[in-house]
Amino acid sequence: MDTELLGVDGWSADKVRRALGVAVDAVREQEEALNRMNVFPIPDRDTGSNLCLTLRSSLAGLDRDEPSADQVLGQFARSALIHARGNSGVIVAEILRGFAEAAEEKEVLLPETIVEALSLAAEYAYQAVADPVEGTILSAVRAAAEAVAAEKELSSTIPRLWAVAASAAHRATNAGPQFLPILAENNVVDAAALGFSYFLQGLAGLSEELPSVSPQYGYEVQFLLMTDVERSVIQHGLTELGNSLVVSGGKGLYRVHIHTPSPGQVLEAAGEFGAMEQVTVDDLDGPGAHGRQEAR
Repeated sequence: MDTELLGVDGWSADKVRRALGVAVDAVREQEEALNRMNVFPIPDRDTGSNLCLTLRSSLAGLDRDEPSADQVLGQFARSALIHARGNSGVIVAEILRGFAEAAEEKEVLLPETIVEALSLAAEYAYQAVADPVEGTILSAVRAAAEAVAAEKELSSTIPRLWAVAASAAHRATNAGPQFLPILAENNVVDAAALGFSYFLQGLAGLSEELPSVSPQYGYEVQFLLMTDVERSVIQHGLTELGNSLVVSGGKGLYRVHIHTPSPGQVLEAAGEFGAMEQVTVDDLDGPGAHGRQEAR
């Protein structure tokens, strides 16, 4: 972690510039992996490249002599708008416009600025899309905004707020296949949402802690669950353990499906809710697995 980013009294222009550099690098490191995951809105495999081109151009457009945080974010957002590439780049430009407007007339960023920045970012991102679709980057930015709004009463530092935002964005990203069938069918999450999550983690100074986004399929876990708890409770308890989570049924009997790298954790968590039957665990990366997966 870059400890120089952990200021509690606010982020100066220089600190904002350096944090943005870390965040852009965090996305750039995953460019090709994000490209491979890109299946929505069309599978043209360029979301990682579009995000990186947009963000790199924004970073290159910064004036190293800008004296205040609002000027740094304002220039970063303006460059993003001018150089935005693809659907994901345009949405990110709107997110950054929210960041910039929250920082207007502020020489340094304070924790409350971050809360307002993400709130405006979510508002502008949804407004920019004619037909908003859940499970995408829109869900990720809204989840981030809601999470930091709930955190603001706890006197959090700026890096803590970015970390809370990143965690919430990752959870929303992992839940994406529940809302967008094409993601579930391809065993991936939304590439733009994941790229945005990485950007937030970079802002928090956590770039070296980013997990791999190699598009491995992991294991397909399915079982019947007998329990008195509500479906939403089951979904909440399992959603962070994988993707393509589907919980069907009701009245005490549920069929659960999830793709996960850790089947043991899934079964342990599900066991807390009730008894399981018809448990199956299939290795989706084993020999011939992808052929079977495509045939379904």
